Formats: sequence, structure tokens, C-alpha cells
Amino acid sequence: MGFLDKILSKAEQEKLSGIARKAKQEISSLPIISAIGDATQGMSGLSEIQQEIKKNPMEPLHWLAYYEAFKTYKRMSRGVDVGRAIINPVGFVLVKGVAGGLNTLDKEYEAFDPRKCLGMAISLTMKNLKNKALPPNRRDLVILAKALTYSVAYANGPQKDKMLQRAILYITRAIDLETSKQKKAEFFFYLAEFYSQTENEKMRMRALNISRKLGFEPAHELLKEILKKQATDEAAKSKIENVKSDTPYRIFEFTYQPKLEDRLENTWEHVKTQQQQKFSDTGKRISDFMKKW
Repeated sequence: MGFLDKILSKAEQEKLSGIARKAKQEISSLPIISAIGDATQGMSGLSEIQQEIKKNPMEPLHWLAYYEAFKTYKRMSRGVDVGRAIINPVGFVLVKGVAGGLNTLDKEYEAFDPRKCLGMAISLTMKNLKNKALPPNRRDLVILAKALTYSVAYANGPQKDKMLQRAILYITRAIDLETSKQKKAEFFFYLAEFYSQTENEKMRMRALNISRKLGFEPAHELLKEILKKQATDEAAKSKIENVKSDTPYRIFEFTYQPKLEDRLENTWEHVKTQQQQKFSDTGKRISDFMKKW
């Protein structure tokens, strides 16, 4: 039994939780304080994909991309607290201190679960693939395979192996169906990633080499990194580094990786839009508050 259970009834705790949640929403929505968070969302691509999902929620690639952008956002946001401390140390400490106390009362704190994105991607692709009226779609197979391998992080024991084997089966089927050399090269790169998760290094290296031979530059670069780590001396590492290959294909179609210049532009637009709205909302709240007095 927690401290609150000893002094408050269930109804009082629920009411306090609601107040805490509302207070956190107000604090996090204040202009300037939220600017770095808005910038992080923009840089990670979350804001861009949110708009795409609104336009077409039945597109499984949008849900897969949102998951990938969310993971990027989480990695980037680890450094956000430091940035806030440098820019506004007083505001930073105040917000962190208040929010820290409120989090213990708010049962819906950080309620968003990225697994929901994977669930949507899996559900939508499975629905398409089960439609007997349609031919097997290699696009759906790739998205499904990737979503399953991401889902492995949330699985336990034998379920992990089963999911990885299914992912390998789906991506292999997509490779067999694909006629485009560029896409096939990308698919073999994913197959290598899946084999890496099963710790089958021999099949991983084979898939990477096929991807490289088909012209996929990321496979060529990754192979060099792996071989350099295995090299025993600097001369061997230098020789590996200087290996050239005809790899004209550089772009991932099924992995969310926006160009840096696009990210910067989208980040500024997202921050500007969010901050303008928050200044407007804050002004209205202050006006409403003054009218009460």
C-alpha cells in the first residue's frame, strides 16, 4: 500500500490524478519551456508523419515510419534535458521538480505505447495479405517482416525466435517476388539484419554481400565496418577501407530516414507552428483568468 492509499480514498486519488494530469499539460504547453521538445519532435520526423497518418491512417508504412521516428525521438530526447538546463536553468529545475511530483499522481503518465504503431502495421499488412482476391504484395511482406522484428523487443522466450523466423520467411518471399534490382538489394539488407538478430553470422554476411553485389551502398559500408573490426592490424584495416564497389543505390524505401536539410526545415516549421499556437493559447488563458477577477 502506498502513501496516498493511507491518507486518501480511491475517489480522492482519482480526482488528484486528474488535477495532476491537467497541471502537467498546462506546464508542458507553456511557450519557450516547450520549444526544445517541439524541436526534438520536428527533428525526429514525428510531426511530419503525424500529418501523413491523419491523411491516410490505412497506410501501414506510415505506422512503421512513426515507430522508427518515435525511437529516434526517444534517443534524441535523452539530451533534451541538458539543453533545457543550459538555456533556462531556473525554468528547467522548476518544471522538472513539479513534473516529478505530479508524475507520481498521474496514472496516465507517458501513456503512449509505440507497440501500438507496430500493431497497426502488422494488422493492416496481414489484412491485405489474407485477401485472396489480391496477389501477394511484396511491399506488405517487407513492412510486415520489419514490424515483426521490431516487435521482438517486446516478446519473451520462444516467441522471439518464432517471430524472427516468420520475418525471415516474409522478407525471403518478398525477395523472390521482387523484379527491381534496387528493391531486391534493399530487401537483402533487411534479411541480413534479421539474421543478425538470430545470431546467424554466416547467413548475415551472405545476405549483406548479395545486397552489396546488387548495388546497395549501405550494405557495402556495413560490410567494411564489420571486416575492419575483424582485422588484426592497421594495414588490413586500411586495405578494407579502400575497397571500392559499384553501389549506385543509397536510398531506403522502407526505412524512415529523412534528409537532414528536410529535417531542419520541418523542425523550424513545427516549432514555429507549435509555439505560435501556445502563445495564443497562453494569452487566452491569462485573459480568461483576469476576467474572473
